[in-house]
Amino acid sequence: MEPLQPVRADPHWGQVSRRGHWIYSAAVIAIAAFLLLLVIRIKLQGTEIPRPLITTVAVGFFTAILIGTYFLVRALREYSESEERFQQMATNIHEIFWMIDAPSKRALYVNPAYEAITGRSCSSLFEYPMSYEEVIHPGDRDHVLSKLDEATTTGQFNERFRIVGTHGEVRWVHVRGFRYGIQ
Repeated sequence: MEPLQPVRADPHWGQVSRRGHWIYSAAVIAIAAFLLLLVIRIKLQGTEIPRPLITTVAVGFFTAILIGTYFLVRALREYSESEERFQQMATNIHEIFWMIDAPSKRALYVNPAYEAITGRSCSSLFEYPMSYEEVIHPGDRDHVLSKLDEATTTGQFNERFRIVGTHGEVRWVHVRGFRYGIQ
């Protein structure tokens, strides 16, 4: 099984940030920026900055860092827990479960069932992105690939076809696909 990409590379990272944690971080940053601008304005006026204001600004920045860090750590923990649940689910599904990038047809994720069902390694799918075409029975390949091309625009794929294992055994599979995106 191939691990998912790190959080920064994940295009769905925005889902975690939509949970509201970013509002708190933005508010804290705004307060810190306001305090900084206040100090700059006083300094530009040539006025000596009162010690209580310097203390307030320092405490404000320290608080902003602490609160911002708290919400970032919380969001990362939630993301990590969500990824762990996904990995458990995908590992325990005894059917091929995979995600592909529709335009390039490059695999983004494939579960271990791919190896058990096709006899090919998951890593081979990542090393040779179009290798899944070899799995499709030659008599079904043109039709299936045509439907897969069509699915890149319709967002739907629902086909029953044959695959050929590494030892020449033929198996029937039913493959369903759909467009996924965070709305």
